[in-house]
Amino acid sequence: MAAMSAFLALVVILAVASILRRAAIRAALEETPGPSSPLAEALKDFLAVAAGIYLALAGIIEFLKLNPPDRIGFWGLGFDPLAALALLLAILQPYLGFSHLSQKR
Repeated sequence: MAAMSAFLALVVILAVASILRRAAIRAALEETPGPSSPLAEALKDFLAVAAGIYLALAGIIEFLKLNPPDRIGFWGLGFDPLAALALLLAILQPYLGFSHLSQKR
């Protein structure tokens, strides 16, 4: 039970760190502050990236006629493997340099 709590805490910490990294990148690129905060923009970007990755993975699986499991159990926790992979890739995206935000507009 402690291992599952530690795993969930790690995922939350990584997601928050990813969102804060996006906010820092966005704040560094903004020349004039807009009506919304860089943190709000980073959260919106994080969710948009995760949703885009999820839709792309779902499309690929449908196109290839693969039949992945609907739910996977991990440490007594059931989750959608596509959603978990999409969140993981969205968390890692600003650290891997594939960010459209890291390029000056």
